Amino acid sequence: MVRPGPRLQARGRLLLTGAPVGTGLIPALRALAADQKIAFEASLPLVPQGVPSPPTEVWASRPELPRVLGSFRPTVLAIVLDPPAADPAARARQVRAHQQLLTLGQQASAAVAWIGSPFTTALDRSCFPTNALQLSRGPDGVSLTVAGYAGWAGAFWQWLS
Repeated sequence: MVRPGPRLQARGRLLLTGAPVGTGLIPALRALAADQKIAFEASLPLVPQGVPSPPTEVWASRPELPRVLGSFRPTVLAIVLDPPAADPAARARQVRAHQQLLTLGQQASAAVAWIGSPFTTALDRSCFPTNALQLSRGPDGVSLTVAGYAGWAGAFWQWLS
């Protein structure tokens, strides 16, 4: 594994946000947080199955995120990233959205933990290397299974510990 992520201290507060694919992490992270007496909250856009996920700049600018940051006061803000956009203009919008998210986290005095997408092979050293994990996938070879999400959540939790 690469460098450890931000440390989630005793009595810490973890807020999960980001790309809709991160919703599968919620049950396992909630259970891990409860075991360690860490406060946990999630604020992710819910997208019905079969509906394309909104682009980064859409989910990153949801008005409820600053409200949740203010009321929950996380010590760690975990952000699940979309795969990098191929189109240069879309990629520029993603970068601006990531900067917005970083600024929101800093304003909330939260350490920011970037979580790489399970659907890309690009590895950015500044984020949790999801693509380095062997995750259980469904019959389509792409979608993660419940066990895949649990493995992803467990590895991410270890990265924070």
